[in-house]
Amino acid sequence: MKKLLVFLLIVAMLFSLTGCGMRNYSETGFFLDTVITITVYDDDNSSIEAAFNEIERLEKLLSNTISDSDVCRVNNSSGWVEISPEMQEIVEKSLNYYRLTGGAFDITINPLTALWNVNGGGPVPSDSEIQNRLRMVDFTKVQLHDGSIYAGNNTEITLGGVAKGYIADKICELLKENGVEHGIINLGGNVVVFGGDPDGGDYTVGIRDPFGSETDLIGTVSISNGTVVTSGAYERFFVENDRIYHHIIDPATGYPSDSGISGVTIVAQDSALADALSTAVYIMGVQEGLELIEALNDVECIIIDDYGDITLSSGMDDYFVGF
Repeated sequence: MKKLLVFLLIVAMLFSLTGCGMRNYSETGFFLDTVITITVYDDDNSSIEAAFNEIERLEKLLSNTISDSDVCRVNNSSGWVEISPEMQEIVEKSLNYYRLTGGAFDITINPLTALWNVNGGGPVPSDSEIQNRLRMVDFTKVQLHDGSIYAGNNTEITLGGVAKGYIADKICELLKENGVEHGIINLGGNVVVFGGDPDGGDYTVGIRDPFGSETDLIGTVSISNGTVVTSGAYERFFVENDRIYHHIIDPATGYPSDSGISGVTIVAQDSALADALSTAVYIMGVQEGLELIEALNDVECIIIDDYGDITLSSGMDDYFVGF
């Protein structure tokens, strides 16, 4: 068995700052089990320090691995649990995404995520184990009321499919509140940019080829404000008996998604939404996923199927240049 952890995106930001008269500050840290890089164009780097402090604070609330986080307290309780405003907000958003995607995005997937243990290299669980855990997956059991949450017995939450996007949105808001006019936030491949390149151009984000190495791209997306988020089976997986088992679990079957898709990139204004949609479209498949994206405003997608064929949503030509 083996496990390979790679980034969803290769961020190839192309800058030409010699004439803009603004200094570029960039710092990297490790939170949310991933590498995070924040770049701003400002008078000093104090805004970055504030941003990383906020990331650390939010991680302590939303993590599945910090024992006193809101998520862990909910998962370890069978009754009502008082939660932070941030936890309430992200669960409310997740419920909206659950409804929007017809259940393809479901934060109560944690019993299955834990069972498959992709990060730990497996092993493949038995079908009976999967069916037992599948009965625990049901977002309709989750209730929110006046700053508290009830998930009931056996229902466990994971925010892995939305937390990075949610936190990226919060950090973007914070940087703007602190007077930063141009910036790039890269939370392990969830990329948010704002203000455009100080020289007046767009930021360019490289989109990884799911069949190549970490440096192989299928093309680039250029935007001045917004988010680019990608999901792919190559991010985390293990191999058993010559078969690949990846981390994107279908909440309808309990097994790693077998929709015929190898990679999905979402371009949008809201990174939490893009995070959830990248997972949901991957699970839904090309046709159903594309129909969902076409029904939404200010959201575009790139879908790469298992044969390497690329499907673009109707407005994606405005952003994407293929190689």
